Amino acid sequence: MIIRAEWVELIEIWRALNRQLSAAAQAVPDEAWSRAMTIANSEPLTLKFVFEDYLKHMLHHLEHIGIEVDDLQPVSSTTV
Repeated sequence: MIIRAEWVELIEIWRALNRQLSAAAQAVPDEAWSRAMTIANSEPLTLKFVFEDYLKHMLHHLEHIGIEVDDLQPVSSTTV
């Protein structure tokens, strides 16, 4: 099954997902970042590693589509 969507719609979905992940990360208590988990058959990974790895992966995709990640500016949660 092929699902077709407009580029702008895909970016909005990605943005919304990342907003949710950001809100989840901000709600994590400091002591929880060191908790370990497994994903599929992985070795135990800390929550901190999983979030940081996702951020690296996301930045890789942004670079791949030509966005200069060094020029990105953080947006406060009040303006998002």
